Amino acid sequence: MRALLLTLALPPAAPLLLGALGCVLWGRWRRVPPLLVAFGLLSAWAGASEGVVAPLARRWAPLPPPEQTLRTAQLWRGRSDTLVLVLGAGVRSGSSATGDYEPKVETMERLERGVWWARRLQVPLAFSGGSLT
Repeated sequence: MRALLLTLALPPAAPLLLGALGCVLWGRWRRVPPLLVAFGLLSAWAGASEGVVAPLARRWAPLPPPEQTLRTAQLWRGRSDTLVLVLGAGVRSGSSATGDYEPKVETMERLERGVWWARRLQVPLAFSGGSLT
């Protein structure tokens, strides 16, 4: 039940449910339902837009991992059977000045965090991904 409530409370479900509520109430009031529909759809779009989400993610991404995670990871420090594997999040075609492929924002953020971990743990770094879709 808790998982269902969390799913309904988080984007994109919450804004879309707000818009749906506006549609249901459309015939009863004049001003409130159109505002609910507009706000719900605008919120759903903003939550799915890279231009809105990426700056917010960058704002919180530099935060270091919790101390417990760091203590656990120190057990792997310098081991020869350990590496940091970064999974790519794809590339965008034609997005650079020359029209070549360029990594997505998510790919670069993952790579930055992977480099941080590899340096911290003194282990090799591997990268997988870069699909041209």
